[in-house]
Amino acid sequence: MRAFSVQPTVAEEIALHLLFFILLHDAAQRNEPYLPIEQVRSNMEQASRLGLDAHLHHIDRDGQLQTVSARVLAAELIDTAVQLWHTHQAHEAAELVATLRQRLDPAVGTPSVAVLHLYQRVTSYDTNPCEATRQILHAYVVT
Repeated sequence: MRAFSVQPTVAEEIALHLLFFILLHDAAQRNEPYLPIEQVRSNMEQASRLGLDAHLHHIDRDGQLQTVSARVLAAELIDTAVQLWHTHQAHEAAELVATLRQRLDPAVGTPSVAVLHLYQRVTSYDTNPCEATRQILHAYVVT
């Protein structure tokens, strides 16, 4: 059991699905080459271990294999998706990217980082760890 979910929110999940759908659709339309399986495995391992701090293999729009920061690559893919959504008159989908861009902001970070920062703030003025934990659990109560 986990006290706090580090999984995407519903809005993030929908935005991610729309992002992948438009990027896959565009790649298929352009006959984009596949990333070699060795690089796919390497990307999965790096992303699993380092998250947005990973460096990933990527085939750019010119067909060149590059290694780029996951955070930079994610931002570029979001920008590409926004352009594609506007091309297809799917403006509502483009508006959802704000939820994805928040995850790329190191100051906002993931839900687990947000919980850690909240815990640090609470314990900085209340040294009782049990009371700090109670306050954090109260902050995450779903009603």
